Amino acid sequence: MSLLLVTIQNEHKLAYIMGDYNINLLNTDKHLQTSEFVDIIFGFGYYPLINKPTRVKNMTATSIDNIFTDDVEKIETMSGIFIL
Repeated sequence: MSLLLVTIQNEHKLAYIMGDYNINLLNTDKHLQTSEFVDIIFGFGYYPLINKPTRVKNMTATSIDNIFTDDVEKIETMSGIFIL
């Protein structure tokens, strides 16, 4: 991930990185790899546009579908989650 972010950074372009990473952002305090992923993303100046759980079941909630951007002006952009 770091190599990808370095490449994007070197091109001096705004970027949106999105996907189903299967990395639950709600587990940063309990899972080392999740914490490392978030540290890398934040370290390159990316911010999450989705800040609520994206999958909610009876007794669990996860945030594995994520959108990050380095476009600081768009951080206040409306984003959301479709609930079916």
